[in-house]
Amino acid sequence: AEDNNTLAISGSNNTVVAKHIFIGYYPVSVAYDQAKGELFFANTKDNTVTVLSDNPHELIATIPVSAEPTGLTYNNDKGTVYVVNNGGNTVSEISDSTNKVTATITVGEKPVDAIYAQANNEVYVSNYGDDTVTVISCRGNPAASPLPLTEIVAIILVVVIFSVFVVKRRRRNFLCLQLKSDLLQLITSELEGTLKE
Repeated sequence: AEDNNTLAISGSNNTVVAKHIFIGYYPVSVAYDQAKGELFFANTKDNTVTVLSDNPHELIATIPVSAEPTGLTYNNDKGTVYVVNNGGNTVSEISDSTNKVTATITVGEKPVDAIYAQANNEVYVSNYGDDTVTVISCRGNPAASPLPLTEIVAIILVVVIFSVFVVKRRRRNFLCLQLKSDLLQLITSELEGTLKE
């Protein structure tokens, strides 16, 4: 909106219940947290996201993000807002409990919008600059892709095969014990990382 304001309209009778609430320059997109009754507005010209309470209609926070935010989507399972930054080729993840950016994820060129798919817990970002779609997993840290289970199994098999080869070749009991200990530590650490996600 060019006047940099937002209007609140009652859903019961379609009447304006609040108007001229300044939220930021050129707000172009909005996402709603129904559980907390909060709205998130992407302000393209000042590179911020404004948080507004739906009752009363008061400003809660203004959060700096990357260049030219144009789209928003809300993950109600995780309690996070994903902000598409068209000028920065990134997506900012915002926690709705702290109203702070918790991660910045690089996507394709000139992203414009995003949508959260609850069925598979992923965010889909449309990038018009390179005609692509970026898929962001909402499990764990979105900025780091965890190893798939198949790769964990492959690592364990390689260690087992290597340990058998070395033990047969050198026939040293202490080496066999050391390899078993290393294997146990690897399996434990990989399983712990998988369970945390």
